[in-house]
Amino acid sequence: MPADFLSQAGSSVVYEGVWMDYDRGSGPLGATLTLQTRKATALLSFLTVLVGISANRSWKIWRLLFHGLVTWRNPSRLPGAGQERIQVILRNTETAASTLGNLAWLPMSTTVLLDRRDCQNIVLLSVFALVHLTGFMAAGILTSQISLGRDVTSKSLETCGKWSPKNSLDPDSDFGETLIFRELVYNMTVDADNYVRNCYPQGVSRSLLDCGTFKQPYLPSYTRHNVDCPFDKNICLNGTSSAIELSSGNISVSDLGINTKFSHDISIQRKTTCAPISSRPFLVNISDFTTETWLSPDVQVVYYSFGATKKDNMTAAKGENLTIPYLFDNFTKGYSLDAFSFDTTWLDFAQPLHINRTGHTSLSIITLSAPEMWFGKPVDDPWFSAHHPTVDDANTTAERTRYYMDHFVNVLACDEQIKYCSTLTGYCSDWNAITVVQSEELTMQLGGSLFHPQSEDFYSILATTTFIGSSVLLDTISYGISNRGAAALQVSRYTQENWQTKIAPEQWKTELEYWFSTALARMQLEVFDTIEKPPGLNAEITENTWQTTNKVLLNLCGKVKFRSATHTSLSVVGLAVVVGVAGFLMIASFIDLPAQSFCKNQQFIQCWNATENLELVRNIEDLDGKINGGNNVNGGTLEFVSQTPDKASS
Repeated sequence: MPADFLSQAGSSVVYEGVWMDYDRGSGPLGATLTLQTRKATALLSFLTVLVGISANRSWKIWRLLFHGLVTWRNPSRLPGAGQERIQVILRNTETAASTLGNLAWLPMSTTVLLDRRDCQNIVLLSVFALVHLTGFMAAGILTSQISLGRDVTSKSLETCGKWSPKNSLDPDSDFGETLIFRELVYNMTVDADNYVRNCYPQGVSRSLLDCGTFKQPYLPSYTRHNVDCPFDKNICLNGTSSAIELSSGNISVSDLGINTKFSHDISIQRKTTCAPISSRPFLVNISDFTTETWLSPDVQVVYYSFGATKKDNMTAAKGENLTIPYLFDNFTKGYSLDAFSFDTTWLDFAQPLHINRTGHTSLSIITLSAPEMWFGKPVDDPWFSAHHPTVDDANTTAERTRYYMDHFVNVLACDEQIKYCSTLTGYCSDWNAITVVQSEELTMQLGGSLFHPQSEDFYSILATTTFIGSSVLLDTISYGISNRGAAALQVSRYTQENWQTKIAPEQWKTELEYWFSTALARMQLEVFDTIEKPPGLNAEITENTWQTTNKVLLNLCGKVKFRSATHTSLSVVGLAVVVGVAGFLMIASFIDLPAQSFCKNQQFIQCWNATENLELVRNIEDLDGKINGGNNVNGGTLEFVSQTPDKASS
């Protein structure tokens, strides 16, 4: 996949605004706001400042309440020096930090004795001020948690959908339908291969692409070795337990990037069982210059057939063997790799390929030939088997033994299967062939039966199952190899001219694991590719099948979830909580104004007014005068009459 395409898709097709992220729920928790990263950063900075401001406003509320609490704890006695100073601090400090500092300094800043009740008040207020201060500091830091990262959703564009060649094209023209289809399939396969090389665990290249674009960076695969060969035991090389099983586990529609209400509830599973098999049962003819006059004496054509057609198609008539020719000469270098996808709906498999299972079967046949490939030592790998020695002493003084492959054609056969499941209905299908399924029936089984046929929920499930049922046909091992030749082989990375310099003991398994991962990556690309028309595609010779034949799939436009390097998503609930709490605290911080109007005769309001800044100087002067005048400070509490606001002003 071209890096610039992923980069462009991460910026130009992102929906900016509020959308529903069903991964976090279908209710308010799923509401998400996506902005450009610089705007989101500015908004988060504003929220952090807002939390700091609301901390000061919150303390204005608490200082009034604690001022009244100190008054309430001394309802019947005359105020002493300690209580008076505590109330003055509460009345005239604006923040919890300054209150905490003044309270801590109070015992050292006065010469009067503080009684037990005063000390309790100081400790209580100091602890609360510290909790208030640290709590809002933590809230300011946790404001960053409103950010949900790079998860975004696509825009609903006019070009979203699946683009295919027009049916009206002349098949014999340069832009024939088949040629364009092969080009589209090939391009996506190359994109998937590049992505696997860079981003999957099986990858062999450094991460040059943005591996964080897809919702899931990669889909995991699981391998079981030495499983039963699903084909005739007589053709399975290395015994009846020589097969390998590759599986995907449960892949929810959400994992693929489809963001709908039920994307978590609908899932698919992929399983492929492969084994190296003998090519001899499928050999039907060998032609040379004696039977085909157009062949030169050193050229042979070998024909293999894996079944006969059940109905007429482009390559054969009904009941005719579908033969595949392989040309061999003494000049062709390197590997020749081919792959074919067969299904029992149109091909009657050759008897050795029959699988004892009801229902349809789909197979991928991978063939490998390399008559002129040289190996430095015998190869026991069943697919690369090479034990025929020859001596090469040209241009050397010492003889060097090299080995050639044992067979004209080496064959891998894979039983490709898929399963559909839904937690809405508890339904899980049997393992089926990878073919286009009847979407209506599958929709009802996966949850459509729970909703009215004209409801939005029904169409959501219908669109999802229709898309999956039609796209998985191309997500097979054979489509990941076809038309690519030896470039699809991992072993070709260790080939120099005709020499195979390195090969693993079970190289055929390494190849299959990589191809299976490519098939999984194609599934991710099938979803991502629907966001908009692929770049460089000629709209005159292609059409959007979502607009022409499958309009129900338009329900998926704007519902592809991926990650963007230039955008940030925020929680709408988190934003609402921060702004709402801050707004409430700012309004409530003026509580002392109505309290003074409606509760002016209450003791704590009179005391609140008396300890205001203008009264502070007079109270301290009177207090110092009484202390210096000889009041008994050793008796415990200094007794004097506190001035009320009226008396103080007079």
